[in-house]
Amino acid sequence: MHDLLRGHAERRLGQADPAGAERDRALGALVRWYRRQAARADRTAAGPRMTFAPQPDPAGDGPADLLFEDKAHALRWLERNRAALFGCVRLAFDAGRYEDAWGLCEPLWTHYLDHPHPGEVLAAFRTGVEAADRTEFLPAMVRMRCQLARPLWEAGRHEEAARQLDRAVHAAQALGTSFEEDRLRASALEFQGC
Repeated sequence: MHDLLRGHAERRLGQADPAGAERDRALGALVRWYRRQAARADRTAAGPRMTFAPQPDPAGDGPADLLFEDKAHALRWLERNRAALFGCVRLAFDAGRYEDAWGLCEPLWTHYLDHPHPGEVLAAFRTGVEAADRTEFLPAMVRMRCQLARPLWEAGRHEEAARQLDRAVHAAQALGTSFEEDRLRASALEFQGC
């Protein structure tokens, strides 16, 4: 958007919604909708897998959830909407919606495996790591570092990937002993190549 147009829109928004409540509500609804659709597409494309982000409930007045016919349909939707999905990760983070930011990164993993876009993925997964750290939710901190490490490795940033995995494995040692936590600990070791 052109700077003059953006400035005009921001001034009009400030006049129409001085406290920013309507903007926050709309942003939350947008991010939650994309987060739900991405999770649904992920489940359709990858089947049941280990995830840690609780899924937000559908908003009563928002658009309906999408129905994905099969894996190909889900992957096409993720690819067609990748700019919005990656953008929502950043929007959520900038708005302090940290669970939404890292929660959006989980289903982007499936998209990344089939449609690598290194620059976008690295930016989103770095944001996911920072968002997980801000929530101090240990499983997310481990998972996001593992997700970031692979595109770093593939980009030739081996030392940085190793640092992320070392941190993931170290954090995983503090996990509890539930089945999912044991699986996550094993997954972190597997990412490290142990």
